[in-house]
Amino acid sequence: MPRWLRTLVVLLLLLRLWPPAVVLAAAGRGEDRPGFAAAAAPQQPGPVLHDDAGDDDSEDDGGDDDGGDDDGGDSGGNHGDDGSDEDLPGGGSGDDEHDDGHETYDRTYSFYGQVRWSGERTIVGSRELVGDDPWIAYLAPGMRLEVKGEVQDSRIRVSAVEIKYPTSWTYYLGPARVIGQKGGWVRAWLAGTTGRDLFRLLPAPVDARTPMLVACYARGSWRAVPLGLRPELHPPEAGWWRLTGTLTGSGVNWSLADRLPGECN
Repeated sequence: MPRWLRTLVVLLLLLRLWPPAVVLAAAGRGEDRPGFAAAAAPQQPGPVLHDDAGDDDSEDDGGDDDGGDDDGGDSGGNHGDDGSDEDLPGGGSGDDEHDDGHETYDRTYSFYGQVRWSGERTIVGSRELVGDDPWIAYLAPGMRLEVKGEVQDSRIRVSAVEIKYPTSWTYYLGPARVIGQKGGWVRAWLAGTTGRDLFRLLPAPVDARTPMLVACYARGSWRAVPLGLRPELHPPEAGWWRLTGTLTGSGVNWSLADRLPGECN
């Protein structure tokens, strides 16, 4: 192959392989190609887009975040006055705790149960009732109660007693013959509107000497008291009364002793 042909082939190969900008630069003719020269020149940065509204929104969002922190403190933490009022037994408030310097707890609860034993000791469920409530002395086995008080080991120190069942009843202490029963002195709980149903009958304490009656007076008459036992008395007000009696040949003469807490059901 002639030399000039080989040279032509080499030039053709070079033209195929090298970019046009390099070839023009190597040929020194960049000034004759303004379009390519502009393309090859460094690019100038354009104007920066500055969105003032966007920045304001961003700052407002940040402010909202601060406000959100305030909201979160109110709803999620229950701090301060609201938080200090929570979880104090008996409804005691945190303000009382801070003002008094100590926590105040109400340990009085309500218990529901059935009387298992009554006498020198009165047992409801598995606990003994103790205290000065006057109703403890007149509870009968089988009665169902609501007892309010404070638990002390195996006892309940009673603050109030409410008898749920029976709803109409009378307590009698005295000779069994007065209520048509046999035997000596008894403790009897009579039930029903006329007192004809015998709810419970137990022996009286050996030292019992004075008849006693616990009954409710309402609407001008004694409730749950049979005719042979009914007092010929009209108390000054309705409610529960304790009466003491004197034995006679035909029954008992009653006199008012004191008013007991509670109203007739």
